Amino acid sequence: AERDGSGDAVLQRVAEFLEPDAQADLARELALVLEHLRFQAVGEELKLLTESGELSEADWHRYAALDKERSRLKALIAGMVAGKA
Repeated sequence: AERDGSGDAVLQRVAEFLEPDAQADLARELALVLEHLRFQAVGEELKLLTESGELSEADWHRYAALDKERSRLKALIAGMVAGKA
């Protein structure tokens, strides 16, 4: 099938979207993405704990540790976004 060129503009826009900004600090951007993923994983584990029913003493300790980690990650991400980390 021959292309009529109608998709070229879309392909160009997608390529521009995916191409990183020359001024971007890719290591910093990757670190920010990884911290966001960690933050989400901690949040998901907290949600699973709270949805699992009555928590044992060990579960409460795990919950407290995860909640502390979530707070730490939130502050770290905020600092990274603000350019402080």
